Amino acid sequence: MRRTFFELGSLAGLVIIAAVLSQLFFPNRISFFTKYVETEGADGSKLIPAILLNSIHNSNSQPASSDLENIPPENPATISTGDVYELFQGKSAIIIDARDLEAYESGHITGAWNIPYHKFLDHLDMLDPLPQDTLIITYCDGEDCNASIELANALVSMGFSNIRYYFGGWNAWLKDNYPITSGSAQ
Repeated sequence: MRRTFFELGSLAGLVIIAAVLSQLFFPNRISFFTKYVETEGADGSKLIPAILLNSIHNSNSQPASSDLENIPPENPATISTGDVYELFQGKSAIIIDARDLEAYESGHITGAWNIPYHKFLDHLDMLDPLPQDTLIITYCDGEDCNASIELANALVSMGFSNIRYYFGGWNAWLKDNYPITSGSAQ
């Protein structure tokens, strides 16, 4: 009987050691050492697992809005509602709605393009004429939607060097009563 408990204890110990070692070599597989990134959502700041992102970026270290066009290091990086609105007003960025066409037609940020993440390859003709350093902001519904992050990562993989994802997205934009439009894509 003692031997059985000893064997079970040894087995449990081996499983724990294997889990810890695998975390050292594959840190995004098990959440022992998961890093979190603070980002803005419709309900204020929220922590999200960094494994959702290509690179880790802390929104507290975001540069001043006037410096947004000169940010090379983090790509893609998060952007706040206030900064998106400032760029929107200055028409200084292309804003892309990563939601499906039905969601886009029911309401979107005024002037935003619709490139649903799941149909991204169908819209390459829209992106081809853009210079690779064009400031592009992607968004979707908000905290519960990762399409903006996935689309931002896809744009980076295409060679675009100035990509931001608006994690607060549609919900945060609505909450702040910023300009919206409904209807079909232009």
